Amino acid sequence: MNLASNSVIVPPRVARGASNLVMALTCSTAVSGADGGLPSVTVAEDDIAFKVVDMTTVTYAAPGNSYPSDFQLLTLKVSVSATARAGIRSIIVTNPAQAGSAPPPALPAPAFLYVE
Repeated sequence: MNLASNSVIVPPRVARGASNLVMALTCSTAVSGADGGLPSVTVAEDDIAFKVVDMTTVTYAAPGNSYPSDFQLLTLKVSVSATARAGIRSIIVTNPAQAGSAPPPALPAPAFLYVE
């Protein structure tokens, strides 16, 4: 019996005013741009800054999946404004534009960060 569906993902806690926190994020749909550009990570409120510094492919068994598969691992540097809204926050990962087309609209991924 596979119990992966009972997995819980706990958002990392970050303090207001923290800067240059090194974090990692696994994604299943991240791609590089035609010029090698990396995806971007944002929050709707714009009070947390994410810098994607690297993207590599890893084999990972995501919670809820029975078997491992290829995912993209984004290495991030994160800085939180001293006035950032506290609580659970959603993030948005946006792929760079591909040759001849605009990136599709990105939807927020809920509860990926907790600001204290």
